[in-house]
Amino acid sequence: KTKKDRKSAQEAVNKIDKLLDSRKTANLEKKLLLCKGVRIMLRKNLDTANGLVNGSMGTVVGFVRAAGSETVTQVSVQFDDVPGVVNISRDSGKVQIYAGCFLRRNQFPIVVGYSTTIHKAQGMSLQTVVCDLGKQIFTTGQVYVALSRCRSLQGLHLINFDAAKIMVDQTALREYVRLGSTPV
Repeated sequence: KTKKDRKSAQEAVNKIDKLLDSRKTANLEKKLLLCKGVRIMLRKNLDTANGLVNGSMGTVVGFVRAAGSETVTQVSVQFDDVPGVVNISRDSGKVQIYAGCFLRRNQFPIVVGYSTTIHKAQGMSLQTVVCDLGKQIFTTGQVYVALSRCRSLQGLHLINFDAAKIMVDQTALREYVRLGSTPV
């Protein structure tokens, strides 16, 4: 490749990284700033049979380094619903930047996870949930999904609550009526 090609490729990668959208880089972050005690979220299914799935939450408990080096080869994580400590290795992803130009990124398939979107939390069961139910709510069913993630009322905390943001899908409501059911 020519210098011009390399420069164009680097500019394209820089543009992607500035967007902070890891979906364009195989869900692998450019840089991770981690320490013991930080909350993380898994970004890839590693072992579905044992609950290590995309969206699993955990806490970093340590790091495994290459012999005689400062290079971290594995991140040790205690996941919320998985017994024991799990060592996560780097993952490699290859994405096309433009025709004939590819980026290969080697990174741990995790992201710092002190918060998550309602969409990403769908399907999770959590002990504690703090829901911002204000101006960011934009569609029907979103409040239900947010509130139903928490296992108990004691663990549910609401901030910026706006009752006007609770929206019901009218088609679903008509279907409940047609079936003779009363929605809860």
